[in-house]
Order: sequence, then structure tokens, then C-alpha cells
Amino acid sequence: MIKTIELSKEWGTHLPVLMKLMSMTSGNVLEVGTGIYSTPFLHWACFMQGRKLVSVENSEEHFDYAKQYEETFHIIQKEVPEAGEWDIVFIDSFPHENRKEIVRKLANKAKYVVVHDFDGRESYADIFKYFSHYTEVMPETGIFSNVINLEHLKA
Repeated sequence: MIKTIELSKEWGTHLPVLMKLMSMTSGNVLEVGTGIYSTPFLHWACFMQGRKLVSVENSEEHFDYAKQYEETFHIIQKEVPEAGEWDIVFIDSFPHENRKEIVRKLANKAKYVVVHDFDGRESYADIFKYFSHYTEVMPETGIFSNVINLEHLKA
């Protein structure tokens, strides 16, 4: 039986940022928190570009959904990897309270860290040197880096 869910365009507001960064980078991608918008997009973009993608999901229901995308280039797992270098880390995980810990863990392992549903409530200034806030659509998306000046991403 196919489960019916209510879709909302607000769930995909991170896509403009991910599309831009995918066009600017060529390395590995880490997705922390899978979804009906980010997972298919990242899966097919990484497939086309020959990139490694790791998707992490802690919810059983979402994990089961994400497993359909598992391929040799796309790994689905339940824990954030301890090791790895990432061009893009995308964070859209629940609960929101755990995001800062995840961000801190990955901050120096990624060129870009993208946080969806970001409205400035949590400051990552103590973690990152560079910050951009994509405010063109709601909910907003935060972009962070310790290695790349993000002036070129200002909205």
C-alpha cells in the first residue's frame, strides 16, 4: 500500500542552494536527513557527475524510503560518518536540537555546510569563519564554510 503524504513546496526551498553548490563543486556529498526533495535530487546529480553520496537517516520510516536509492555510489546509513572529506554537507535532520552538534562534528571536514530551515535562531558563528543566509524563499537556508569565502553566494 502506498502511503499518502501531504506535500508542500516549503519542503524544497533548499534546492536552489544545493543546485548552485552542485554546479560549483565536484567532490563527495553528505546528506544528513533524507527527504522527498533532497534525496532524489542529490542521488541523480551525483549519478550524473560521478560523485559519491552518503545519506544518513535516523528515522526508520525515512530510512526505508531512502534505501530505494542505494547504489554503488550512494550509501544509505543510520549514523553520521566519523571520517570523510566532503565538498557539500547538507543538514536537514530531526530533531533540530541535534543539528548544532552534527554541524560542529562536520565543520572542518567540508567545503560547504548547508543547513535547511535556518532562520538565525542558532548561531554558528563560533564554528565557522564564513556565512551566507539564503532568504529568497521560506524556510530559509544557511550556508557555512571555514575554507571558502561565501561572498559570491550572497542573496
